[in-house]
Amino acid sequence: MTKLKCSGALGWKMGRKGFESCVVSPPDGCWGRGAMAGDSKAPGAAPAGRGRFRVGDVVHLVQERHHLRPLGTRPLRQDLLHDGTAGETGMWWDGFESTRVTRVLWRGLEGCSRMGRCSRLGGAGLGLSPSSPRVWTPFFSQYRAVMYMLYGILAVLGSMGLVYLMIILSHCLVLYSVALAKQKWLCYAAGLCCLASFKVEPFSSWQSGFVTGAFDLQDVLFYGGSGFTIMRCMSFALESCERKEGIYSIFDLLKYNFYLPFFFFGPVMTFDQFHAQVSTRDLRRKDDEMRNIRVHALLHVGAIIAVDIFFHFFYILTLPSDLKFMNRLSDWSLAGLAYSNLVYDWVKAAVMFGVINTIARLDHLDPPQPPKCITMLYVFAETHFDRGINDWLCKYVYDHIGENHDNIMKELVATIATFAVTTLWLGPCEIVYIWSVFNCFGLNFELWVQKFFQQEPFAKLEAKMSEAMSRRIRAVFGAANFWAIVLYNILALNSLEFALLVTKRLLLTGFPVSTLSIWFITYCGVQLIKERERILAIEEEKCDKAKAD
Repeated sequence: MTKLKCSGALGWKMGRKGFESCVVSPPDGCWGRGAMAGDSKAPGAAPAGRGRFRVGDVVHLVQERHHLRPLGTRPLRQDLLHDGTAGETGMWWDGFESTRVTRVLWRGLEGCSRMGRCSRLGGAGLGLSPSSPRVWTPFFSQYRAVMYMLYGILAVLGSMGLVYLMIILSHCLVLYSVALAKQKWLCYAAGLCCLASFKVEPFSSWQSGFVTGAFDLQDVLFYGGSGFTIMRCMSFALESCERKEGIYSIFDLLKYNFYLPFFFFGPVMTFDQFHAQVSTRDLRRKDDEMRNIRVHALLHVGAIIAVDIFFHFFYILTLPSDLKFMNRLSDWSLAGLAYSNLVYDWVKAAVMFGVINTIARLDHLDPPQPPKCITMLYVFAETHFDRGINDWLCKYVYDHIGENHDNIMKELVATIATFAVTTLWLGPCEIVYIWSVFNCFGLNFELWVQKFFQQEPFAKLEAKMSEAMSRRIRAVFGAANFWAIVLYNILALNSLEFALLVTKRLLLTGFPVSTLSIWFITYCGVQLIKERERILAIEEEKCDKAKAD
C-alpha cells in the first residue's frame, strides 16, 4: 500500500496509508498578543537591516515550522507583515541573535554529535586514552543511549530550568503508569488529554506559568518540547501494549524522549524504530556514507542562505497581507505568488529537517527522510512534509481504524479521526478547523473519484488506452489537484482572504484565458513529473531483477 502524505503550509494531506503534519506559519490568533521580541519599539530590540545568517536563524525556522512563538507577542504573521517592510521583517529575524538559549542548544547539539563520535572512536572522541580506543569503544557503543539521555537532560535543564524538566518528567511518569495497564484505549485517552493540556486554554497557560524567566525562545522551546514529548510517550505506551513479554522500562522511555536533536523540534521516530537503532552495538557506516552526509550538509547550508536571502530581499511573505495591492496584480502574478509562498515554506521545512537529520545520521540513526519538493506534489496521496508525524499517525490512528482501507466508510472515519488528532496537535483555532475540513474533504474526494473510475465502463475504457494516453488523462486531473493543494494550504500559510482572492481570480474572473493557460502549464509540469517517476520505476525494477539474479 502507498503511504499517506501531507502537503502545504500546515501541511496535512493523506494518501491511502498515511498522514503527516507540517506546520510552518501560525494562524492569526492562535497564540498571545503584544510586541514581538525584535520589535523596534520593544525594550532591548535588535537593530534591523542586517542580512547575515546566525545560528538562531535555524531555531527561528523551526519556530515558524511549528507555529510556536513567545507568549505575550503578536501572532507571527502580524510580526512578519508589520508595516509591510523588509526592515521590520529583518527585526524579527534578528531577534534571535545571540540569545542564551540558542547558544546552549547549539552547544548541546554539538556535544551530542561528539557523543556519537565517541561511540565510534571510543574514548578518543572525548580525549580519553586516545592510544587505546579499543578499551573504550565497547563501553561507549553499549551505553551510547544512556549518554544521549544524560546529555539531553542536562541540555534541557540548562536551557529551560528545573521546573520545566519536572513538568516533562511528570507527563512521562503519567503515561508510563498508564502503559502498565496494557490497554490501548487508555493510552490513547491519557495521551490525548496530556496533549490537550499543552494545546488548549486555560491548561496551557497554567502549565507555562510555572516556568519563570523570560528569554526570546522560552515559549518556543516550552511548547515544542512538551508537544513532541507527548507524541513520543504515546508511541512508547502503545508499543508497550503490543509487546508480549512484559513492558519496556521507564529508563527506555527516558532514553527515547531525551535524545536532544529530536527533543524540541522533532522529527518523531516511533519508539520501535528508535529503540532498535539505538540498541545496535555494531556501528559501521556504509560505503560513502560520510561523503553523502557532508554533501547534504553543504546543501543545507545553501538552503539556509537561500532562506535568508528570500526573507530579507523578497516580499513573498509581506505582499499577501496587502489585499488592495493584490487586486492590482495580474492573474499570473497572483498564482505565482501563491505558489512561491508554498515553495518558501517547503525550503524552511527542508532546512529544519536537514540540519536535525544530519546530526542524527552522525549518531548512527536513520531518521525520517526530509520532505519531498512541493513542485513534485500533484496528488493528495503523495504530498508530505514531516514523515515522522506521517509514520506516527499512520501506525497509531489511520491504519488502526482504517484496517485494510477497502471500506469507504471505515476510510472516512479513519481520516476524520486522524484530522481530529491533527487539529489538537496544531492547536485548535478557527483557521485550523477550516484547514482540516478542506484537507480532509480533498483526501476523501480523491479516493471517491478513484473508486468511481474503477467501475465499469471506465475500467474497460482505460484498459483499451495506451499507457501514454492514460498518463495524459491522469495528468489533467493531477494539474487540478496541484492547485487544490496550493489553495487549501495557503489558508494557513497566509490568510483566508488571500486564499479566497486567488480562488476567485483563477476560477471566476480569470476564466477562460487565465484559468486554462495556468491549467495547461501545470499539466505540462505534471507530465514531466510523471515521466520522471516512470523512468525511476523502470530503473528500480531493473535493480531489483539484478539483485534477484
